Amino acid sequence: MKKQLMRCGISTVLVLVMVFSLWGCVGPQEVPEEPDKSEPPVQEDSSAFAEMLKTLDGSRFTYMEGAGNISAEYFVSTLKNAAAGGYTLEENVENGYDPTAGYCWSLEAYFEGDLETTGLSWNDLHIRAECYFTENLVKVWYGKAGAYDVATFNDESLYQLILHKDDREHRIDEDDYEKLKDILTEQMELNYNRWKDSPGNITGYELLEFYHVGSYEEDGAVVELYDFDYALIPENPEKIMLVGGIGFDSQFRLINFNGGGQLAVRYRNGEMTAHNFMEDDFHYIPCKEENAEVDEAQREYLKIALDAAEQRCQ
Repeated sequence: MKKQLMRCGISTVLVLVMVFSLWGCVGPQEVPEEPDKSEPPVQEDSSAFAEMLKTLDGSRFTYMEGAGNISAEYFVSTLKNAAAGGYTLEENVENGYDPTAGYCWSLEAYFEGDLETTGLSWNDLHIRAECYFTENLVKVWYGKAGAYDVATFNDESLYQLILHKDDREHRIDEDDYEKLKDILTEQMELNYNRWKDSPGNITGYELLEFYHVGSYEEDGAVVELYDFDYALIPENPEKIMLVGGIGFDSQFRLINFNGGGQLAVRYRNGEMTAHNFMEDDFHYIPCKEENAEVDEAQREYLKIALDAAEQRCQ
């Protein structure tokens, strides 16, 4: 009996030892602290560009240049949305454009200056947004000549806004075009032949716009006025060096040639006796609507041009 009790005692002790040993292995442990998952504090951008964005709205602009069909409010909204997605910033940049970027489409919005009285220049506080052949790349310059904050964006909406700001529906009056088709084709062929061997490899041309805008009588003759615009089609637009106001539209077609823009045609007794493609839009800027009025100074300029053309045809 004693032996049995002793065995029981020993067994009980062994069991307790094992239980306490196990409890020591799996019992409560010191729980480590959770790692800090909070984001590091955001550094406040105190640049002049960031401060400008905080209070920017379209009503602050005194003038927008090259805005095309873009309103001030739409431009501001698109710029702020792009900024929310991030940008890189370079401060105190001297030049007001990037001479290494190649051709650009641009829009300027001025905070000061008066176009009608003092005029506008890069010495007035302004924003200049410009895009390039590189898709979605937009640079926005803020400041004055000699001291700019330059923000670089990779943003599709801002890029498309600048690229397409001058887009519009083109109008071609087929009846008038058929009547004057030969002289229009001759003019387009003239510039095509001048440009076709350029590095951009011009492959053709395209009529964009032709319609009647007005007419007036002159010494027994009638002068008809037309709006005329066309484009050359380059295979490699990025290789073309632009001069003389020639540029690209949003489809990378070459536009704004001398001899495009307006056409004046003189008729005597129903017969065309002279025509002239107006190479200086300053002298002849009719409204783009039917029955546009032409002032005396414009008529005098047109008379000189059409008289010279008439003499050449004699």
